[in-house]
Amino acid sequence: MSENLFVADKNKAESPFAIAKVDTVHDDGLQLIFYGESAPSQMHYKMLQTCSAGPGETVLCAKASGTYVVLGPISQSRFIRAD
Repeated sequence: MSENLFVADKNKAESPFAIAKVDTVHDDGLQLIFYGESAPSQMHYKMLQTCSAGPGETVLCAKASGTYVVLGPISQSRFIRAD
């Protein structure tokens, strides 16, 4: 660990999660713009069967087998709704 609190620890593990915005919905998955990037991904990412996300929605993704799987949209509502 670095003595300087403002220097990132290079040994720190990368997060297994990512946040992205849905750019386009395709038959074979979602095209995403990951936070920190300005252009949409070239890949189409799979999503959980229970997930429904559309263009412009912010989604939570998890790393799995060298790619990402979209877990679902991140609600911007103050209320959580259970279906």
